[in-house]
Amino acid sequence: MINFKELAALMRDLAGSAGDWDDHQIRVLLKAMDSDNDGKVILTEFGAWLFGSQLSDEDESKLKTAELKLATEKSTDKAEGRGAGNGGESKLSKIRSGTSGEGG
Repeated sequence: MINFKELAALMRDLAGSAGDWDDHQIRVLLKAMDSDNDGKVILTEFGAWLFGSQLSDEDESKLKTAELKLATEKSTDKAEGRGAGNGGESKLSKIRSGTSGEGG
């Protein structure tokens, strides 16, 4: 699940400059992805937005499973003190640096 603050950080990080994405543009993007208008985007909403259509039941199930797995990992990391601000490296940082953090 991603909210406005997280989407803003992601888009600005990907753009390389905070000036490339202002709050209005991020609100418009979030509104376009947020099909149930709860102010948050879940993976199924993102998938539907990305592919421009409703997802098949199978694809929606896969995304829900992935979202649950990510939420579980995030909770585990937080409980074990590996979250952001505790010396933990974000998945985005790992992707950008070319390391997965798994298996060395």
